[in-house]
Amino acid sequence: DTILDTRVVVNAFVAKITNAITNVAISSTVSESENVGAARHQGFEIELSRRIVPTLDGGVNFSDLVRVELSGGAVQTDTPGQKLFAYLDWHPLPQLTVVPNVDMESKRWLQNAVNMLEYYRGGSFTLVGLKASYQPVGPVTIELGATNLMDRNYVIEDGYNGPGREYFLNVRVNY
Repeated sequence: DTILDTRVVVNAFVAKITNAITNVAISSTVSESENVGAARHQGFEIELSRRIVPTLDGGVNFSDLVRVELSGGAVQTDTPGQKLFAYLDWHPLPQLTVVPNVDMESKRWLQNAVNMLEYYRGGSFTLVGLKASYQPVGPVTIELGATNLMDRNYVIEDGYNGPGREYFLNVRVNY
């Protein structure tokens, strides 16, 4: 739907899972994926996007997820409760596009990698990215960019930090 020249998308979901699978500690050093019983996952997403000026578009997406273990007592790990993604899409020239973005994720439950009987709340984090695309001729697009520009240290699973600043160069030919 479009409201006041803004594209609006709203999704809501509820899933009752009768055979939920999650990591369960067998000992302090070993865990395995097990069927732990019933779980309910529910939440919503809201996406807004619009043209700001003739050469600039922007958008934002927010999602909220609640994971509840209904039986079995396991901890639902590795997913944030909330996530926000925002971007601008600027066209300073017809063949050039510049896209900065921000990705924010809230805390999540993590299973300790050293003592798997322990769980803790991992920190929230914000990542900033930038991409420029240039189309010199019709079928050729060259992209140059960077992710995690602030070189933020973040954890999405205990013992595995997310990547630091990364640069990329892509050349795409459509035929």
